[in-house]
Amino acid sequence: MVSKQKDALPLFDAVEKRRFGPRICFLCGCSLGVENRSEEHVIPKWLQKRFKLLDQRLVLLNGTSIPYKQLTIPCCKPCNNKHLAPIENKVKLATSRNASAV
Repeated sequence: MVSKQKDALPLFDAVEKRRFGPRICFLCGCSLGVENRSEEHVIPKWLQKRFKLLDQRLVLLNGTSIPYKQLTIPCCKPCNNKHLAPIENKVKLATSRNASAV
């Protein structure tokens, strides 16, 4: 069960209610402040380094581009640690093995 923060919504409810913004956790919808905010890289830095993406740009469907290293989403520290870190660790382990492990 997800531990509740003050004014946090149930996991994924932010998506269903379309509550997005730079001060809202993309995963649980809680308000972000200095004490609970983390900027989660969509493509983790270790993966950017491994595949030499740090200085590359991602071209979006509308033709604009953004550097991979600037592609982040607002996330609260509890969601980052409890929900995202375990997924990232599994991906990191699998990519260190071989394609079939992924």
